[in-house]
Formats: sequence, C-alpha cells, structure tokens
Amino acid sequence: ADDYVVSETSQPNYSAGEWGGDCDAEGNITIEAGNSYSCSITNTYVPPVITTGTIEVCKYNDTNGDGQPEYQELTSVSWLDKIKNFFVNVAHAITLTPSNPLSGWTINISDGDELSDSKVTGENGCVQFTELPFGTYTITETAQSNWSQTYPNDPNSIQVVLNNEFQSGYYFLNHFTEPTPPCTSNCGGGGGGGGGGSPLADLSLTKTVVGGDPTSTGTVFSYTVTVSNSGPSNATNVVVTDVLPASVTYSSSTASQGSYDNTTGKWTVGTLAVGSSATLQLTGTLVAGGTTTNFGSAISSENDPNVSNNTATYTFALGGGVTPPAPQVLGAQTELPRTGGMPIGGMLYLSWLAPFLERFRLRKIKK
Repeated sequence: ADDYVVSETSQPNYSAGEWGGDCDAEGNITIEAGNSYSCSITNTYVPPVITTGTIEVCKYNDTNGDGQPEYQELTSVSWLDKIKNFFVNVAHAITLTPSNPLSGWTINISDGDELSDSKVTGENGCVQFTELPFGTYTITETAQSNWSQTYPNDPNSIQVVLNNEFQSGYYFLNHFTEPTPPCTSNCGGGGGGGGGGSPLADLSLTKTVVGGDPTSTGTVFSYTVTVSNSGPSNATNVVVTDVLPASVTYSSSTASQGSYDNTTGKWTVGTLAVGSSATLQLTGTLVAGGTTTNFGSAISSENDPNVSNNTATYTFALGGGVTPPAPQVLGAQTELPRTGGMPIGGMLYLSWLAPFLERFRLRKIKK
C-alpha cells in the first residue's frame, strides 16, 4: 500500500475545498494495488467585495434654456406607434439619451478630502471617473465664456453617493448667449456715457409670473419679462431671447416696445435710454406637470460692464394635484419623458388608455 496526498490549484473567489469520498479531510489517501478509489472536493464561491466604482457625467447644450434635456424626436413612425412607444417608455422607466452633447468641457470631482480629479468631455459629451472608492462626491463644471448653467442651478453642483460598480444619469446643461458685438462706429460715449471710450450700457433682466404660479396643467398664465438699462449710455439694438419651455405652449405676446417672434424666441427691443425699461408679457398654457424652468437673456451693441444680471430664470413645480389633459387619443402628448421615473400624468394616462388598447387588440385578433 502507498500513501498519497491529493491537492488542487486554488482559484480566485473560491474557498478552500472540503475533501470527501476515499480521501480524508486533509486529502490523504492510502492506495492498495488492484483497488480503485474516488476522492471528491467541494469549493464554495465567495463573491468579491466591491469597494470601488465608476461615475459617468455628461454635458449637453440646452438650446432653448429651459433647464430640461432635449431628446431626439421620434420620426418616420405612425402616430399610433408614437403613442405606444411613449407609454412603453414611461411604464418601463427607460432612460433616453439627450441630444446636443458638448465636447471640450472640464468636469471636476472631489470627495472634499483627499481625492480631486478633472476630465474633459469627448464627442459624446461624457466623462467617466473610474476606480473611485465608495463614498460621497461633489461634481462641478468649469465655466466657459458666454455659457450659463441651467441645470443644476440650485446648487450648481451634483452630489453623488457612490455605492455601485457603475452609476450614470448625471448631467450638466448650459445655454449659449451670443456675445455683445464690439462697437465699430459712434463709440464716443453717447447718451451720457462720457468721453472718448467705448459706450457702456448695463442691461438687466427680470422675470415674474403674473398672478402667481399655475397650480394645474391646462392653466393659462403669463410671464412678465422686464429689461432695464442702468447706463451710463443708451443701449442700442437690444435683443432679449426668451424661448418658452416645452411644458408651456405659446398663446400670445404683448411688448411695450419692439416685437416678439415666438418661433425664434427673440424679442427685438430696439433702443433703451439710460434709466428706462421695457416689458414683454408672454401668455401660454401649461401642458405638462413636474418642474418648469423659463430662461431669458439680453444683449445690446454696447459693452456691458456687468453681464451677471443679463440673464433671468424662473422655475416652479406642480404638486400632487396635477390635472392630466383631456383623454383624447389623437391629441395625446407624445413627447418622450425627460426623466427615468414615472410622472403622475403618465400614470393617469396609462390607467385611462389601458381599456382602449385592450379593446383595440381584441378587434384586431377577431379580424
């Protein structure tokens, strides 16, 4: 008889084996000539302990300045498919990718202690911070000229609690404002601007909602936009850009001077004397619940000594009493959801539309 020791080569994430059969607990076996033997070994898989992960952050162009991501439109599909796709996306909380990514933006991350890192967005507008220890992080962006951050705006940073291998869905939105063109003629300081330097005109913009925030969808309400010139020179070729957010449909506008083009969102004001103001009242209907943000900006031909007050943002959010639009299939809202969650309006639509779709399916089967 001969004595042997049986062993195995270990693999990651598996416990040491437990021997059985003809082997003892240590893997020892005595073999006698003419006999056959069988040993077994059982290993238990031990999942690895994950303590680091990746955070993905993306950057998008908020072309209309409403503080909401702008998603690709559904094209080349029937209206019935659009409705079906809309409700499927809401029901299953599918997260869509916003359009208009911005490259060349610096995104910063910090844990408030030792870790600090920065990366620049590529063509898809995104960066990934990898091998981060689980914990809480603050993410910011590095500002660029003529761009204003529209999301997040209070505060202007993103707080992330990392506790998974990969976390995404975090983004920044910025709106571009055309820079004030340089003065090329009559730059001698007109309208009280003083001597021979370039004239200065300090424009400021404010925005209010007439009569308070709307309380339900279907409410007709008005924004009042006021542009003022604090001088010291007259402001010429004043233009205010104010595009209504997607949750508000345009009805009418009234300007104290100049004209408003609801297609481009540009209010051509003209000249504002020192100390004067002009107002624009925009009337629309609230067609979607959730958070509504309206953004506006003002420029003129003169140099502005204080551009920090050239923009204005107004935000309000509906509470639980959101009233859904009237149940009407052809007029159903087909815009894709702007978040991954289930909005209240979407749930109300689903509960109304389910019986109709079931009857439609049965009729198709019978045919």
